[in-house]
Amino acid sequence: MIKGSPNHGMAVNAFAMICATISTKPEEFAETAREQMRHRAKSMTFPHLSDPSMSDMLAAELESALDRLAGMVDAQIRLIVEARRR
Repeated sequence: MIKGSPNHGMAVNAFAMICATISTKPEEFAETAREQMRHRAKSMTFPHLSDPSMSDMLAAELESALDRLAGMVDAQIRLIVEARRR
């Protein structure tokens, strides 16, 4: 399990296991999901914020957080794939 927040670790492990279970190429599956999430984060708006620059900043923060989580998922997938080869 990836160290850090227990909630992040559980989400990371769950997503990595899903990728490894439903795809014969879990790394590619996860990368496709990452690109879809990144695209959605870039285009996301937050209309409840009156300042458009704040909305842009929040979208950039969301994109950054998704990238960090995706990096953790990638690391976990590598561990799963390596363990399966043994």
